[in-house]
Amino acid sequence: MKKPLIVIDPGHGGRDSGALYGQLREKNIVLPISLFLAGFLQPDYNCVFTRTSDIYIPLKDRVFMANSYNASIFISIHTNASKSHKARGEELWIYPGSRKGMKLAKAIATYIDDIVPGRFRGIKENTFYVLRYTKVPALLIEVGFLDTPETPLADTGTQLKAAFQISKGIRKYFAGRKKC
Repeated sequence: MKKPLIVIDPGHGGRDSGALYGQLREKNIVLPISLFLAGFLQPDYNCVFTRTSDIYIPLKDRVFMANSYNASIFISIHTNASKSHKARGEELWIYPGSRKGMKLAKAIATYIDDIVPGRFRGIKENTFYVLRYTKVPALLIEVGFLDTPETPLADTGTQLKAAFQISKGIRKYFAGRKKC
């Protein structure tokens, strides 16, 4: 049986730092989480990255990769930030009305709640470019807020935990597909 192909998109990169807080840059947090995620999924799944180093990849190219590889799912990893520095928790984003995206999000939501302090902020909908133009079930994951002191997203242990929890949700998603 053919292994599912997962396109893992470490958000931002290169000239696009993403969220900033002090010396922390989102692009530097999400890359190791993404690499750890693939480590937890292989050899049961084939994983392809939109980037594996600190380079800028345009959004259209990230979408092109997912669509041209005929991926089974697309996972975009991000961190969040807030102006008040008081927001906490994880968020999952899907394209509005995407039933397959919602199924994927619900599978991952089962495990994502305890990555960082604070409550899970829910499954939300948005027309983010990578969600709007990706033809496969797509999910943008905000693993936590970079700008809250008790959220050690720069810590390797937290990054490993985030990747492991996401991998459990992905496995749950694919296990549910086999039952259909």
